[in-house]
Amino acid sequence: MTPDIKVNKWLYPCLFLLIIAYPVFGVLDILPIRLWDESRLAINAYEMARSNNWLVTTYEGAPEMWNTKPPLLIWFQALFIKVFGFGALALRLPVAIAVGLTLYYLFSFLAKGAKSYALGFITVLILVTCTGYMTEHVSRTGDYDGLLILFTTLSCLSFFSFTENGRYRYLYYCFIFLALGVLTKSVAGLLFLPALLLYAIFRKQFIFLLRSRHLYLGLLLFIIPVALYYLVREQYNPGYIKAVLENEFGGRYLATLDHHNSPFSFYYILIYEQHFRYWLPIALAGIPAGIFHKHLFIRRLTLFSLICIVCFSLVISFSQTKLLWYDAPIYPFLAILAAIPIYTLYEFIAARLSDGPKWRKLFAVAGLSLLFIIPYFSTVFKIAAAAELPGQERTFAISRYLIKGIKGKAALNGYKVVADEYIPHIMAYIYIAEEKKMNVKRITQFQLQPGDTVIVEEDPIKILIKQKFDSELLHNEDCVEIYHLLRVK
Repeated sequence: MTPDIKVNKWLYPCLFLLIIAYPVFGVLDILPIRLWDESRLAINAYEMARSNNWLVTTYEGAPEMWNTKPPLLIWFQALFIKVFGFGALALRLPVAIAVGLTLYYLFSFLAKGAKSYALGFITVLILVTCTGYMTEHVSRTGDYDGLLILFTTLSCLSFFSFTENGRYRYLYYCFIFLALGVLTKSVAGLLFLPALLLYAIFRKQFIFLLRSRHLYLGLLLFIIPVALYYLVREQYNPGYIKAVLENEFGGRYLATLDHHNSPFSFYYILIYEQHFRYWLPIALAGIPAGIFHKHLFIRRLTLFSLICIVCFSLVISFSQTKLLWYDAPIYPFLAILAAIPIYTLYEFIAARLSDGPKWRKLFAVAGLSLLFIIPYFSTVFKIAAAAELPGQERTFAISRYLIKGIKGKAALNGYKVVADEYIPHIMAYIYIAEEKKMNVKRITQFQLQPGDTVIVEEDPIKILIKQKFDSELLHNEDCVEIYHLLRVK
């Protein structure tokens, strides 16, 4: 392989840490805990940390039968809650660490395979600036997908390593990471299996694998922990496996859940228009650049990445339920494809300037780095701005008020949040306030009484209060109104 332009050996690792630090770990708690998955997981993890029931996840004290995924992420979050206390940071830090590990593994795997730090460094830069990866519900919030992507990436690249060097430990690693992926997000951890099967056929190793005892030992490494969890959970939570089959297998794939139906082209349009828009032309150029590259490792890695992208995208596109983040596991492989043309140009520069003065080499590399300035700082500024999507300001208005109250910047003690809707994102902050020894409760409109001081966001409840009570308006900001109820009219 073409050697790196000679610089201090610590420069690339230091640059790696510098590049990922803010996008991955910066201001993790700047956004309120999100509605739906993150807040549901927050309640699951908080109740687990308090009850020490590490087997059956619960929601409002009852066994969790809506979110039926295994609890690996919830275990991590519950442990972090015990260490750091309940809050957005404890929920998101396990995911941020998983994202950091994903980026580090890509960096080291590619640096080792290409015998050059440059390919790994370029891939990490692309992935860090990928809109579909460095976003909420994937890398910036306490959701399943950041941890899932760690295990899907590790399992796929472990399998690739096995096909390259024939060392069976990599086959075992593949099965271990597949098991961890399933224990993170159920069947989503297995969606790259068609790609691995197809690549084994391309490499003419499929029959060899079927005849190898190591394949079946690896299958045991996968089956035992997964089956053990599901069977023991069923023992303590009867009906759990039935709920899993209905929700994770038949429910999401064969039917549309919660009106999340979109056309077959949904993810391809999303990649083109939003999630990988800046890098997509370069990734497409990476296919011929990689397939015809002079180095065998890069040729095979290009084919493997392409198969992973195509197979995974087809699997999720045939699903009847489609959500914005379901395509996230393909972005490490798209980043590899996009890195290859840039790395090829880097190789050309390194070879041409190998005998020239160092300043010319550094100047050339600095020029190449201009490719990354706009997407990188766009990512940083987007994270720092913490702007809500249109229409979401109202959703999180009460959460933001509760955060102020918890920090002592607004009155809160003795207040009641009035809501008739599903509000786990607000309940999370009510629990945080209770942990701070504040008296904050959630009630419905039917529990309103004279003497209550209530926080309201829903318009029908505001109208009801004005119709049924004499009240004093104490606060009115960002759709949040606080009333002290004096008497019934």
